[in-house]
Amino acid sequence: DVHLVTLKDGAIGLMVPSKTLAAFVAGKPVVFVGPAASEVGSRVGTGGAGIAVSCGDAAGLVAAWRFRACVS
Repeated sequence: DVHLVTLKDGAIGLMVPSKTLAAFVAGKPVVFVGPAASEVGSRVGTGGAGIAVSCGDAAGLVAAWRFRACVS
């Protein structure tokens, strides 16, 4: 299982999607689409909890899904 979490660029500092915490507690990897400077982006990107992709990076999102499919 992989959890998809999204966050608009303008939402930095305003919210943390609740499904992020649920995925972390469940020990499931996260594919995060949103700003790297956000709370979720920093935890996913540096914490090894999944893969972070910038908004609008369709090729990066496809690569993330393919990578997760290979290691799952």
